[in-house]
Amino acid sequence: MANLFRTGLVFLRSIVVARGLGAELYGTYAIVVAFVETVQQFFNFNVPTSLIKFGAAFRTRNRTDQLVALLKAGAFVSLISAVASVFIIAILITFSYDTFIEQDGLYWFIVFYAMVACVFLFDNLSTALLRIFDKFKFNSLVQIVMAVVEFSIIAFTIYLYPRNLTYFFVAVIAAKLLNSLIINGMAMWELRAELLPYAKSKMALISAERKEMTQFTFGNSVGQSVITIMNKGDVLLLAALAGPAAVGLYAVAKKLAFSILIITDPLKYTIFPQLSSLISKGKYRDIKKMLFRITGVSLLPSLVFLVGMFYLNEWIITLFYGDEYAGASASFFYLFMAATMASVFFWNLSMIQSLGIIKFRFYVYAVAIAAGGGLAWYLIPAMGAEGAAIGHLVLKMIIIIAFTGLTYKRLNSLQSEIGNELK
Repeated sequence: MANLFRTGLVFLRSIVVARGLGAELYGTYAIVVAFVETVQQFFNFNVPTSLIKFGAAFRTRNRTDQLVALLKAGAFVSLISAVASVFIIAILITFSYDTFIEQDGLYWFIVFYAMVACVFLFDNLSTALLRIFDKFKFNSLVQIVMAVVEFSIIAFTIYLYPRNLTYFFVAVIAAKLLNSLIINGMAMWELRAELLPYAKSKMALISAERKEMTQFTFGNSVGQSVITIMNKGDVLLLAALAGPAAVGLYAVAKKLAFSILIITDPLKYTIFPQLSSLISKGKYRDIKKMLFRITGVSLLPSLVFLVGMFYLNEWIITLFYGDEYAGASASFFYLFMAATMASVFFWNLSMIQSLGIIKFRFYVYAVAIAAGGGLAWYLIPAMGAEGAAIGHLVLKMIIIIAFTGLTYKRLNSLQSEIGNELK
């Protein structure tokens, strides 16, 4: 419910910001966000995931001292990553400002935005700690408070200073800093009894697990970086070839189209442990039946939605974002097709992970990025945002077809192996 509430506010905020800034300024903002997040992802080692994986084991063994040592190591790595990412972003912006940004005078705002954007590295550490200690309700409360505070500050600024990117960036920076203080302060206060007695624990306590932690963290980071390139690279490519106005249209189309994943995203995390359990029990036939039924149940409503969007895409875009964004309607339909496919086959990544064929995922991603990105690069000069949307649709289609095909091939192979053993 907290995720649903926060996602809803993020969507509502996109409407307020898009209407308040206008297509071109909103596009400029979207470019800055995509650029900063893409660069920072290469310096983001996803430490919170490692903290949860290994920290939960430490807590189970009643080794809170090791957990605190791991937290210190994670905070140190995050600090180094944050400083390095801001430094690289400042250099890149110096040499590529005119390539992506048409509006003058935003250099320092981008640098400051990059600095405050780094706080998520530490915010996620606090959130991970709350999860480790089973503070799920408190964690949800923190997320809701953060979402409300950020939305209120940004909406109030847009209301007072519409179509003013300078004040908007000030509001965004202030909101992120305030949110960081809230989540870290509340988390530390909530966990003070558990953590403070071990505040002097040294990082040497986890030296025995360092190699395993490093391997897991690096592997997870590489995978997440590839996903970020897929999700943000289209915006940067469109910015370089078509400018901020086209990015503004594309950004609202993508935000609206992928809002459908609010329904299926939680299911991805729910189905993963179930699939892993069924695979460990060798129930491959049952898995195929389950996947066939899940896909069949969601396929018909999705087709109905697609037909409706084909006729109503412009009306829906203008209803939410205004007549200024009517040009995003075609992009919205292509992106909605991509989002619909992702929602129908929401289970395929979980299957790839459950079957243990992770390496194949990176090969598929590489081919999809090359094909979708190459097509977008060819189409954008003539079609603008619509060309980027078609490229993204092709990217998603390649991933879904490859993952689904390999899943069934692997399940059939495993089922045949069991049959041969019985014979």
